[in-house]
Amino acid sequence: MPRLHPIPRSTLERMGDLVHQRIYTTPNPVVRWIFWSRLARLLQLAEGARLDRVLDCGCGEGALLPSLSAAAREVVAIDVDVRAAERLVRELGLKNVAVRPARIEALPFADGSFDAIFSADVLEHIPVLEPGIVELRRVLAPGGSLFVSAPTENLLYAVGRKVFGFQKPADHYRTARDIEALLAPTLPISAKRYFPVDVAEAISAFVLLRAVRPVSG
Repeated sequence: MPRLHPIPRSTLERMGDLVHQRIYTTPNPVVRWIFWSRLARLLQLAEGARLDRVLDCGCGEGALLPSLSAAAREVVAIDVDVRAAERLVRELGLKNVAVRPARIEALPFADGSFDAIFSADVLEHIPVLEPGIVELRRVLAPGGSLFVSAPTENLLYAVGRKVFGFQKPADHYRTARDIEALLAPTLPISAKRYFPVDVAEAISAFVLLRAVRPVSG
């Protein structure tokens, strides 16, 4: 099972304005714990999955890259703006990680290129998600797994934002439930967890999904 390798705050802080996601560097230890722990829980969903060649789709500043680098033979990380991820890969010496700019709607990879794809808190930001899901399925090998973290956007999430001084991003276009409904017809959900309380969506901030491309069809 892949293990989380958190990035030290000092490393991210050295990157200055390249880091837009302050959730990993905020002085508030509770917020930092929530966001790093949800990545640890997402990685737990990958137990038993083939992780030879892995895609980090929407890598952002690269929060998952040290963990994926340790778990996989080869990692490819994509985002619209990859300057922060490129800097992080250099800083940490992640030799098996390649970073390249790309959009989810037009992935520059051959069919079935990846054993696993991770997309942590990314899909809710895509205005029209359906073409992206088609592309994710196309580049995922038959039998391969897609791992997704997405916000519930429920009352608890809204209260948490207010308590910790965050605002809902203007580009949060859909909830975890919406994303699951779009994935399920072609990438069936094989596992689902709630975070931080794995009981019900109503009392959790995130939904974590493992979706699998069928071997046939």
